Formats: sequence, structure tokens, C-alpha cells
Amino acid sequence: MSADANPWVPPRAAPDEGESAAVPATPVTPPWQRPHLDAEAGGIPTPTRRLGWWRCPRRLAVDVAWWAVGVHGGAGVTRLVSGMAAGGYDVSQHWPVVPAGVKARPLLLVARTDQHGLRAAQDAIREWFWRLTPPGFDLAGLVLMADAPGKLPPPLRNQARTLAGSVPRVWHIPWVEEWRFGEQPERPPKELTGLREHLTELSRLSAAEETAGPAENSTQDANWNSGRSSA
Repeated sequence: MSADANPWVPPRAAPDEGESAAVPATPVTPPWQRPHLDAEAGGIPTPTRRLGWWRCPRRLAVDVAWWAVGVHGGAGVTRLVSGMAAGGYDVSQHWPVVPAGVKARPLLLVARTDQHGLRAAQDAIREWFWRLTPPGFDLAGLVLMADAPGKLPPPLRNQARTLAGSVPRVWHIPWVEEWRFGEQPERPPKELTGLREHLTELSRLSAAEETAGPAENSTQDANWNSGRSSA
């Protein structure tokens, strides 16, 4: 890797012979196939801020379809979970510590698209990269909730693009005026439908993988107790 290369962004691979270069409308990347990043070559720093850990009751962990972790206060994770209405659970500013034996669920990191939110998302991704998180979940991607109506300014858009190279998938949820007043929109953003379909497909892939045989959890670490958050 060259010194000028962005360590968060994996190299773009050319399509194989006979394969179309078109990207599917809703690509599904199994979380256990996350991009491999070389810490020494890429120089990925450790996080400056870490999320807490929350021990989840077994009964709840079994019923949860997916986790949503707001990486900072006001990330919009509660609105996202209620707007999705698809079995998600809001674990604000905490990684869920899932009891042993409970099947891993997809996990979404959620952040606002302002400077504070993007920096908090970067720290959370670094925690995941350095395996400073508990086992028991599969990182599905990052959800960026618009912090204001309209398009992102170029500096923030560039930061968001940089983060996109470090996680399996990024979803951009536009500004929803009704959420500002604690209401649900009559017609939810189409991006929520795409996100819901992606999570459903990830659950299906995970179930198929489990049937085929045990797979290494993407966040598993034999010495996971050493990663307990001090935040």
C-alpha cells in the first residue's frame, strides 16, 4: 500500500472476464466478508473514544432481529428503529454483550452526518476493526442519518465517503421532517425499505451459514474480556 493510499478504502477490483461491471441495486455483503485492512500497512489508529458495553438478557437477545447502536447522543437511532418497525433494538452508545449460545444478529452503527457524528462513527468503526468489541453480533454496516435538509456540504460528504470504505455497507437516510416532531411520515423514505430488505437478506444468509456449519464470528476474539470499554 502506498503512503498516499487511503487506509479505509479497499482497492477497486476490475470485473472478471464476462462479468458485468454494473453494481446491483441492493448489494448484499455478508458481514463475515468485511474488507480486510492491514493495520501495519494502513496505519489505522486506535479509537480516541470508546462506546460502553451492555449485557443483554438472554430472553431479549433471542427475540431481537437486529441491533442498532447510536454512536453518539442524538444519532437518530430511536427514530430509525421505530420507523423500520422490523424487530430492531436500540442500544444507544453501547455494544450489546450477547449471552453465549445465542445466534449472532446483524448490527447497525447509526450516526448523524454532522462533524461530531462522523467522527464518532469513525471511532466506533476503529473499535470494531481493532476487535475492542464484544462477540455475538455481525456488523452489517453504517447508517448515516441526515442532520439537516438538503445535500451534504463537500467536506462532510468526503468524510462520509471515506468511512464507506471501512464497513460492509453504508445507508444514507434523508431528512424526515415528521421525525423532528415525534411523528411518523405517511410515506417513509425509500431508503428505509432498502435497509429493511438488506437486513432480511443478511438474516437469511446467516441462517444458511449456520445450517452449513459453524463459522467464525466476525467480531469474535478469544480474549474478548480484555476489550471491555472504559468509556
